[in-house]
Order: sequence, then structure tokens, then C-alpha cells
Amino acid sequence: MIQLQIRWEDANVRKMLAGFPSVTRDEMRTAMRALLKAELDEVNRLSEKRIADPRGAFRGANYIQLTGNASSVGGKVANRSPHAFYVEYGRKPGKRPPVAALRGWAGRVLGDENAAFALAKAIGLRGTQGKFIYRDAGKGTASRAALAASRIPRRIVTRVVT
Repeated sequence: MIQLQIRWEDANVRKMLAGFPSVTRDEMRTAMRALLKAELDEVNRLSEKRIADPRGAFRGANYIQLTGNASSVGGKVANRSPHAFYVEYGRKPGKRPPVAALRGWAGRVLGDENAAFALAKAIGLRGTQGKFIYRDAGKGTASRAALAASRIPRRIVTRVVT
């Protein structure tokens, strides 16, 4: 999961923006939506490259959530799949994963749902390596967020003045 937040620390900027709450909220939400969309695109690109997922089930479970108010806007890019944690971080050797959880994937990728038992046994013996999709997708996020935030006051002033 990648989490972002734009918040105004400077009291003068906060005071100026408080005079135009609806414009400020709109501009901050627009900037955050664009940032999250860029992060989602990067997550999907890395997913396609690193995961054997021919139908795109993992990519299809990625989503964006936007939160906040006029002085602080946040959001996240995350995945609804119950297996997302294991895809991201991997799994240590030890206990086998449930065979039922692997059946669909084995049928789609390997062409045989019955291979799920052997796959579960192999994962139990060797574990799996993490794909670190969200970690790698979020590497440049802080600098992109700072750049987007620095542009917001000018956009608000432009909207108010024109």
C-alpha cells in the first residue's frame, strides 16, 4: 500500500487558503487524484512485469482511496486481494498455503487446477520471494508529492483572480 498526504505547515499559506475553502479543496483533491493515478499506473506496470497474472486479477484488485478536507488531503493506492500481502512480501518456508487459494491461479497460469496441491507443497518447503511492487512504485512518491503541493497555491490564486 502507498499512502500520501498533502498538508499545509506554513501558517501564512494556510490562512490564505482558508479564505477559499471550496477552491482549495478542489485543487488539493485534483492534485492528489493525479498523484494517486500516477502511482496506480506504476503499480499496475510493475505488477504486469513481475507477476504471472494472465487475466489481470491482481491488477484489477488495485484501487485508489481519497480522504481529507480543505487543509489536508490524503489518499492511498492499495489492493483488495487477500493474497496481496504474500505477493508483496513473500512467504517463509513452513506451513503450506491453502490449496483452494491456489487452484484458480494454477488453472489460469499452469493450465491444470490439480497442480495446486504440488504448488502448495513446494511453497511450504521453499517459501516465495516478495515482488515488492508497492515499495518500488512508491520510491519517487515523496518528491512528486512535494512538487504537486508546491503548485497548488498558484493554481488557487489563478482560479480566484480570473
